[in-house]
Amino acid sequence: MAIALIGFMGSGKTTIAQALASELGYQYIDTDKEIVKNHGEITKIFNQHGEEYFRDLESQQLYSINYHNNIVLATGGGIVIKDCNMQYLKQKFKIVWLKVTLNDIIKRLKNDKTRPLFNSNVQQLKELFNNREILYELYADYIVENNELSKTISMVKNYVCNTLSK
Repeated sequence: MAIALIGFMGSGKTTIAQALASELGYQYIDTDKEIVKNHGEITKIFNQHGEEYFRDLESQQLYSINYHNNIVLATGGGIVIKDCNMQYLKQKFKIVWLKVTLNDIIKRLKNDKTRPLFNSNVQQLKELFNNREILYELYADYIVENNELSKTISMVKNYVCNTLSK
């Protein structure tokens, strides 16, 4: 089973994906890390080309994955913006939403300057968060409140094992 983690920036997708892939013996892939490797820093891409260009790169990266069943994929927080991305993920992956409160996100990212959309004002950030939460819920096969790392990894691992045994 291939697993894709979705959620807002700072929800723990990268951290959880790495740990989960290690525990399950799956391949770990991070779309944002692949974009950085192939195209440079995300902040620079946003500043030079804009968000729409970045979203196109994100889609290209998603479709270029050498898909197989034993993948844990950490997606970018905005992957849900394009319906075509989510339809692709729905066909190939079980989608797990790492749900985190906006207050927790702000605490986690308050000193992180590498997130272009996080540097918006609080009202814009709140709107972005609320709009994306609707999409995360729409597409998720499974929802996990990511309050504690080890508990979250265990819950997602149990979901995978239970789904595989059916």
